[in-house]
Amino acid sequence: MPSSYVYFLHGFHSENVSRIELSENLDLRPINNDDKAVLSLPRTISLYDKGRLFSSTHVLEVRVSDEKDADKMAHSAVYDAISALRLFKMGKIGTHYYYPKKNRNLEMVGFFGPLNTTQIWYATTLYKLKDEEAESLKNFFTVLRAVRRDNRVEFALRWFNSAYSMMTPTDILLNYVISLEALYLSGESEKGFRLRTYMTSFLGRNSINRGSEIWTYIKKAYELRGSIVHGNALLPNEIKLEEIGKVSIMDFLTKLELYTRESIREFIQLKAKNPSLDILKTIERSFYDENEKRKLRI
Repeated sequence: MPSSYVYFLHGFHSENVSRIELSENLDLRPINNDDKAVLSLPRTISLYDKGRLFSSTHVLEVRVSDEKDADKMAHSAVYDAISALRLFKMGKIGTHYYYPKKNRNLEMVGFFGPLNTTQIWYATTLYKLKDEEAESLKNFFTVLRAVRRDNRVEFALRWFNSAYSMMTPTDILLNYVISLEALYLSGESEKGFRLRTYMTSFLGRNSINRGSEIWTYIKKAYELRGSIVHGNALLPNEIKLEEIGKVSIMDFLTKLELYTRESIREFIQLKAKNPSLDILKTIERSFYDENEKRKLRI
């Protein structure tokens, strides 16, 4: 008999979203009376977590048939679902507590790690999903699950998700930079130059102006990374960018998050379209070959 696990979403704000069947065994659905009954049971949790739990409007419910590895399989499915939601659009979203549906009288289980969200200080953007976006989300989730085991994608996604559970600007920046390195770099030489060159060519391939902005932001991100590695753990409140001027650290990290999200999402879509495509070699060849550039179209 299948076991069901229910994970409370925090940061999720629905705009008329009903049940979304992400896969045969995984649903995103509104919270129901059974879930509310679980929340009402006496338990010891922090006021902050209690606030997040009682503000939950939706949950992820996963059904697994293998009793032996049920917890592991449920967590894996929810990891994919949270990853898809985070890559699909911007916004603070995660999950911190779940309960096994077969025994609602048990304490809810709390856990830490990349599924959690603790970027309180800057990631204040609410995750708003509209009903008309449901089908696109479902399609993207299917694509993600098909290619997530690609080494570059899996490693980059791990660091991207980890950034959601970081508490300081320094740790958040490092997570995004490492995620980008996992996608775009294959060697040890001239990492900063290669990273911004590949990213400018790939993400800025349809706009010269956007390419210039990407170059500027990634160059500064790599300079900050080097400063952190060499002992300067505190980032300034404002970042000075060539030809752009000063931006707040919040805006800088938001832009870096955008580039990281877009990069991972496009790598996933290209791999789904052509599993044998060597994306890095194709980016290199696209510098001088229009046919190679066309292979990067999604």
